[in-house]
Amino acid sequence: MTDFPSIAFQSSLSSEAILFGVFGFLYSVFGMYSSAADPDRPPVVKNLRVLCRVIALFILINACLTIYSLALLLGNFSNLANVILGAGLGATMIAIAFISIIWSFWHLD
Repeated sequence: MTDFPSIAFQSSLSSEAILFGVFGFLYSVFGMYSSAADPDRPPVVKNLRVLCRVIALFILINACLTIYSLALLLGNFSNLANVILGAGLGATMIAIAFISIIWSFWHLD
């Protein structure tokens, strides 16, 4: 029987991928509808900006949960291969979280 940190890690990794995909799609829709030359932006642009920021925060929270469950899985850090793989996955999750935060809070005008 698998333990809970393993299930939590797998599910948070999957939900991180889904959230980042949704964020990317909504960011591209925002970019399509928000033209700097058009003063009459559709009302959906403001809603998409807020939604992208909320999703970026969820991605950050989920990345923290992924890192924590990964740390619980590795526990004693006895196997070097597991530590390297875990560090790579953790770094990827943090990078995705920071990219989402930067895009949503600094590049959505």
